[in-house]
Amino acid sequence: MSSIARTRDSNVWTVLGAILAVIHVVDFFFYGRHAYDLVAGLGFALTGIGAYLNGFQKFATVAGSREKSVVGGYVLALAGIGSVIAGMLMKYAM
Repeated sequence: MSSIARTRDSNVWTVLGAILAVIHVVDFFFYGRHAYDLVAGLGFALTGIGAYLNGFQKFATVAGSREKSVVGGYVLALAGIGSVIAGMLMKYAM
């Protein structure tokens, strides 16, 4: 992973994902043991890892990239976003 390819948005999403993941995991362990907190915490962690691996780029850039970390970051970011949405649905739809 080259430092030239990293963007400011990737850095912001990495830090934001880490902070929100810690908040949700602490909320799960200390304030109720709700499954939606654990799912959302996992989703934010995956989003942060995906952003660290430069997952927040345009799809054309990711598809043209030959680096596995960029493609893996894109997949992790999408899986994390899906997990966060699943946690919200678990909380508010049930």
